[in-house]
Amino acid sequence: KEDAAPAPAAGEGMDAAAAFLAAQGIDPSGEGGGAKKDNKKKKKKKKGGGGGGDDKPAADSKVSARGKMVAERLRLQREEEERIKAEEEAEAKRIAEIEAAEEAERIRKEEEKERKKQKQREKIEKQKREGTYMTKAQKQKAALAQQRLEAMRAAGMEVPMIDKKKVVYGK
Repeated sequence: KEDAAPAPAAGEGMDAAAAFLAAQGIDPSGEGGGAKKDNKKKKKKKKGGGGGGDDKPAADSKVSARGKMVAERLRLQREEEERIKAEEEAEAKRIAEIEAAEEAERIRKEEEKERKKQKQREKIEKQKREGTYMTKAQKQKAALAQQRLEAMRAAGMEVPMIDKKKVVYGK
């Protein structure tokens, strides 16, 4: 009897289930509607059967309940694998979009930083052309001199005003 096949163990997986389905006459790939692969019995004709009877219900009725259960289990397993694969692909796509957005933001920040540096360089060049550029040390020295001058004026001393000379770089 065909039902005497042992139940597939958990470790044997799809191969044992597929072998069981093949023994039951069901296509293990799930396609073909459960018809048998060996159709030699269809060639025999019944006497007096007459009216063009359909062979598919007879083929389905030969499949045991256990075979149908295994086929259903395989179908559900395939559907679950397809669902998981679709979720993984969606997650990978989402991660790729996030990474692309982060990369675009990083590039935008780098370009903004470079624009600021260029603007500062242009400002310094303009000050040098006008003769008003001073380094940090020169600015501190000028601030100290201004403080001394204010202190002298506050003490009542008369300090004459001196015209500042323009410093021209690069000539």
